[in-house]
Amino acid sequence: MNNIDDIKLIEKIDSSNMRKLLREFPSQIDKVVRLIASFELPDNYKKVNNIIVCGLGGSSVGGDLLKNFLRGKSQIPLIVNRSYTLPRWVGENSLVLCVSYSGNTEETLSVYDEGKKRRSKMVAITSGGKLYESATRDGIPVFSIPEIGIPPRTALGYLFMPQLLLMKKLQIADFQDSEISEMFDVLKHVAEEIDISVPKDKNEAKKIAEGICQSIPLVYTTSDFFEGVGIRWKTQLNENSKSPAYCEFFPELDHNEIMGWEGFKKLTKQFSVILLRDKNESERMRRRIDVTVSLIKEKAERVMEVYPKGEGLLSRILSLIYIGDYVSFYLAMLNGIEPVEVKSISSLKRRMAGQ
Repeated sequence: MNNIDDIKLIEKIDSSNMRKLLREFPSQIDKVVRLIASFELPDNYKKVNNIIVCGLGGSSVGGDLLKNFLRGKSQIPLIVNRSYTLPRWVGENSLVLCVSYSGNTEETLSVYDEGKKRRSKMVAITSGGKLYESATRDGIPVFSIPEIGIPPRTALGYLFMPQLLLMKKLQIADFQDSEISEMFDVLKHVAEEIDISVPKDKNEAKKIAEGICQSIPLVYTTSDFFEGVGIRWKTQLNENSKSPAYCEFFPELDHNEIMGWEGFKKLTKQFSVILLRDKNESERMRRRIDVTVSLIKEKAERVMEVYPKGEGLLSRILSLIYIGDYVSFYLAMLNGIEPVEVKSISSLKRRMAGQ
């Protein structure tokens, strides 16, 4: 695709209407805020020593975002578990969140059974499937996602917000309702700024997509609060754009990955770097990132910086997520690729099921 502003061509390539699913992200959040008000949990769920979010693919990223958001707001440790099994230390005083959009993710179902055997305090977040059936039968609280049949990666509002709001309900994390209100307003504003109707000279997401087209994107960001954001950018570029993409984090990448840029220029010029920045970076982190850029900018095909919108951490996390989702969509359009279909994932699941 030569013209990213050609709406008719976008509509032709995007035959499954991914653009509509992206546009509905803020409304997903609004629905969850209203639904969670009547969602009840046993009183003893407030007495937990640790939290484990279990999920894979699009159903796991919400756990990464939750971990980042709670870093400075909760004294209870949280990990994201992408496995068939639970760590040995998980027990009766653990809160296990089993997250599967479809409800049929085999790894999450395995963890659900293990958590039940250990009598952990459990919550299921799903739109249906075997997870919904098992949790309902076992008397485990289930947050039912109100929309079925969409790709899990387009259901982030339904998958992340219940986890976040449950933390507030359980008094595990203290944050103000104003943070959610600001985030909602910011996302609606971002949606207007990066919509397909906005031309590329005024559309940040289109500019980034054009900048990384025909190269391999490397997403660099900080680990404290934006690790989940970097993972989301990487996986959206994989699934929507059908592009190899990788992410690494400051300061760790300066202790190993930076050496890769000393390789042959013919090789390094195949990569574009997307730096996910933050105005709240510490002075030391800001200097580290700036020095790193000075060392690699002549060796990469391109280095681009992206800043979040809004003031609160929640707004900054989710606005960067939203921009990245649209970047992956526009890159798919530039590549002439329908973004929804994931043939390799579907084929792998069939083969794992013995079909």
